[in-house]
Amino acid sequence: MPGGPGVLGGRRVTADIAVQLVGRVLNMVLGAVVTVVIVRGLGEHRFGQWSTIIAVSELLGYIGDLGLDRVSIRQAAGDPEHEPEWLGALVSLRFLLSIPVTLAFLAIMLVISSDAAMRVSSAVIATLSIVPALSCLGIVFQLRVRNDLSMVVLTINSVLWTASGLVLAALSGSIVAFSLAFVGSFMVSLAAQTVFVRRMAKVRIRASRPLWGELARLSAPVGIAAMLTFAYGRIDQVLVFNIAGSDSAGVYGAMYRILTTSAFVPIAVMTTLFPILSQVDRARMRTLVQKAAEYLAMASLPIFAFVLVAAGPLVRLLFGPEFVHGQNALRVLMGAFVAIGFGYVAGTMILVLRLQRMFVIYAVAALVVNVALNLIFIPHYGFMAAAWATLATELLVQILTIRLVLKQLPLRPKLGRLLRIVIAAAGMGLAVFGLHSAGAGLAWLVLAAAVTYPVLLLALHALVPSEVKALVRREAV
Repeated sequence: MPGGPGVLGGRRVTADIAVQLVGRVLNMVLGAVVTVVIVRGLGEHRFGQWSTIIAVSELLGYIGDLGLDRVSIRQAAGDPEHEPEWLGALVSLRFLLSIPVTLAFLAIMLVISSDAAMRVSSAVIATLSIVPALSCLGIVFQLRVRNDLSMVVLTINSVLWTASGLVLAALSGSIVAFSLAFVGSFMVSLAAQTVFVRRMAKVRIRASRPLWGELARLSAPVGIAAMLTFAYGRIDQVLVFNIAGSDSAGVYGAMYRILTTSAFVPIAVMTTLFPILSQVDRARMRTLVQKAAEYLAMASLPIFAFVLVAAGPLVRLLFGPEFVHGQNALRVLMGAFVAIGFGYVAGTMILVLRLQRMFVIYAVAALVVNVALNLIFIPHYGFMAAAWATLATELLVQILTIRLVLKQLPLRPKLGRLLRIVIAAAGMGLAVFGLHSAGAGLAWLVLAAAVTYPVLLLALHALVPSEVKALVRREAV
């Protein structure tokens, strides 16, 4: 594949990650805005219903994926001559899976929906279960290392969804209206993606039949593991809704939305590196994994430290005073965010090193632990129990997964830089804590964090000036 990841230089890789970071920051801002709009527009009760619908939809969406997308990237990157057939097999299998997924979603929501409006909204959202046969072709952007185009598509969706949300909130729109706007925005962005993909790649569906069996066989362990991993990150929302009620589910859903919005950094880094890691030798792989872990720590730890101090004013600003009692859940969930950041690295290496079967065992154990913790403690402690269960589960999975990857790669992590990053994040947190204790407002806390953290990184040599210059110049780091 001309221009594929295997022949890319460091400058292109760094530029691709940088473009994604900028794009994802923009989309994170838009996502935060539309989340605030929906939460304030629907209120605790209706937002609890909305969060539950989306959680079930996303959970079943992972079943419909079955790991096909990620395995197709690996196979097409390693066999560029037959890329059109691999893409055709992906489209075919995703379409076949979408049918039972859609029916299952409708059945589940019919059972758990608490009123007619929630049922109608579920039926509208169900249309999104049919479209993965086309949306999955977004992997072409990864294969070409043209994730700038994926950012264009994502931004189109974010802008339309945010604009629709603002209009509906101003008009006191119902949950059904929000559902229609959500689906409509996605369909428009999907049309844009289809135009880009048609210009960049060929898809041969008829010729792909011989690859269906191989793709399904390779994907099944990946898909099961991904589904189980995603399940323990979403089933808590459903359990809070059914055990503690819509209001608690609304508060927990709002806090969890901040967690998912913050995931743009690990996604950006690993989206670019995944097809490259699929081809490089072990020595280069170890270097890339070490760098990825360091940069993800550099991005996730200050977010965690800041939220530990400023969760209260942050929640008040975003969602209003009625959601402030969810601030402690946010603190716990952002602890899980740090584990999830490292989990993106470990999860990618599980696939690259073909360790999916062992990971399935870990994921099953994690799901059992997560559900058990939620069932035992949610009746007594509400959404706080769900937050702690999420943190405990993420720590369990990441410890097991990282241990497995380090043993198989093999890799002995260099902890010096990671320790300096921890110290820099802690120092920034203490500075923010001092200002918060003195009565400083949220804007001053953000400013203090933005100034002190880079200074501490440079002072401790956790980030050296040459790396900053390389990023600015879009050169290899």
